[in-house]
Formats: sequence, structure tokens, C-alpha cells
Amino acid sequence: VGECLALMTGLVGLVQHQSLPHLPLGADKVLLTLHQPGNIELWDRADPMAAFWDISGQVTYSIALKLFSRKTSNPIELLKWLKQILNNRTQFLKKHENEAHQGSSWKVSQQMYTMLETVLLLFLRNTNVEAVQLAMSCFKFLCSEAELVTSPTEPSDIPYAPNLRAYALLDEASKSLQIGRAAQQRKIRSILRELVHTPGSALAWEDTYSSWRVTKSLLIGFQREELPPPDLLRFGTDSFPRHIIKRVGPTREQQLSEDQLQSTLLNWSNMTGFLCSLAGVSTKPSSLLFSSSSASNIDGGDLSLAGSASSQRDSFQLMKQLKRTSSLHTSRPKSVALLNPGRSDSSCASAPIVGNR
Repeated sequence: VGECLALMTGLVGLVQHQSLPHLPLGADKVLLTLHQPGNIELWDRADPMAAFWDISGQVTYSIALKLFSRKTSNPIELLKWLKQILNNRTQFLKKHENEAHQGSSWKVSQQMYTMLETVLLLFLRNTNVEAVQLAMSCFKFLCSEAELVTSPTEPSDIPYAPNLRAYALLDEASKSLQIGRAAQQRKIRSILRELVHTPGSALAWEDTYSSWRVTKSLLIGFQREELPPPDLLRFGTDSFPRHIIKRVGPTREQQLSEDQLQSTLLNWSNMTGFLCSLAGVSTKPSSLLFSSSSASNIDGGDLSLAGSASSQRDSFQLMKQLKRTSSLHTSRPKSVALLNPGRSDSSCASAPIVGNR
């Protein structure tokens, strides 16, 4: 198991490697082959389910973290690849349906589920219609896996379980014919209003809010003489209402092109709608804030949302850490979603999550 895990961890590092963008390494194809249901059983013949939760959980988490940290040259292609991995995971769990629930409560599984939920939600505010449609279709596998790993005699320990109905609606909406960007966003926002506070949805809101503040500063800066950093203006190429462009446009024509201003405004508009739709997840439910006997608890330690006073303090401290982190900051921790409030940032960012049950 250790050798198999080391191999796949190395392959994950080579998937869309930013330092070698033109070198066809083929690491993604190898990982897909290794994740075929028949090959997963060979990871550890003695205990294939334990190997599946340890190794596949680590691989899936690491790829989702690449997308969350924007450490990829082609996020849409990487999301397509992640969708295939999720499909292979679902097929394997269906094959071992009677044992599927045995590892879903492990720490590595909890972290993977939280990161997947966050990444897919963040893609819903993308200005690319294809990327949004792709993310919507990925929620199918989150719903399927949650159903497979939930024991019929025990409460679900899937972190995003309270939002399964909304995610099923997103998957259903993705099956319809592609529509315009505005209509697509309206449909998504009507569904997102049903979401409740989970670790993944809360992180998606916090990350979007950090990006929204940076973009707002850029738009305000357009009225001044200084030139905002160009690397922060690559948000798309679609048009935006001209009367708004004139109102917030630069005072000098040579500062920014109209396309850059239009795409920045469009991205800011999508983030604003996303934040408004998800406003309900930005704070904890009252039962968690004021009740010391809440039953909302996620086994696995770091992602606990228990109603006890200590758990409330830990969660509030975690949210404070997230508020200080922007998706456009180069100093972002590698695992900002999973920082342990009881340890320092640096130790948590580098701590392995493999084998934690």
C-alpha cells in the first residue's frame, strides 16, 4: 500500500505541472487507469476498501486542492479529469456496496469531501458557461457517493449531507440544453439559496468574498491614475453593459483595454450574485451558535462542527483564518480549508493526511 501511495502521490504532482506545461507526461492517463474499479482492487488484495479510502482519498483531495489553489494551467481540463476520477470511485463503491460505508468517516475522507464541495461551488461563479455546466454535472457523483457510503442504520457522516437536495437539483439542471450565461446564473442562484452551512459551503463563501474584495479594489482603482496589476485582470472576455463600463471606466484610455474592464466587471458581477445567494452559509445556524447540545457533528477531528463551546471557538477561529486569505494572494496556505485551529498554519499546511482514520 505504501509503494502504491507513493507512486500515485508522485503522479499527482506531475498532473498539469506548471513548470513543465509543454511536456506530455501522461500522468493523468496513468492515474485514470489505476483508478479503474478492477485495478483499485489490486492496490491491496488483503483489504481493498481500506486502500481505496486511503489512496484514492489522498489523490482526489490533492487534485481538488490544485483547483482550489489555482495551481493549474488549464482548470477546465483538470475538472474534466476529476469528473472521470469521481465516476471511477462511484463505480467501485457500487461494486462493494455492502462495505462502502466503512471508511467514509476517516479524516482523509472528510477532508476530501469538504474540498470537493468547495471547488465545485466555486466553479459555479465562473464566467465560462462550459466550466459552470461541467461543475454542475459533477454534483451527480457527490450525491451518488453520499448515498452509497451512508449506512442505513447510522446517521450520515458526509460533511455536505445537509445540501444533497440542492446538489441533486444542480445535477438535474445540468442535463438541460445549454442556455445563456445570465439565465444559467439565475437558475444556479435560485438553487444555491437552499444551501445551509457546511465546512465546504462556508469555505466557498469566504474564498469568494476575499476575491470579491480584491476585484472591488481593482474597479475602484480604474478611476485613478495608477495601473492595477495586469495579472489580476484575466477573468474572461465576455461583454458587459456599456453604461456601467462608462461609469467606472479608467480616466486614461491607455490604462486598460475595454475588454479587460468588461471581463473584470463580469467576474465581479458573478461573485456578487454568488455571495448574495450563499449569504445563509456565511454564518452558523442558530442551533450551533446558541445550543450546547447540538447534534451537528462531523467525526474526524479537524472539521468538527459540534455544538460544544470549544468546538464553536475552534470554528470561529478557523473562519477568521479564512477571512484573511484571498484566492489571489500568492502567500495562500496549501490547505487553508483544513487548518487545525489548535496548531500553527505552517505545521498544518505541510502535515500529511494519509492514513488518518
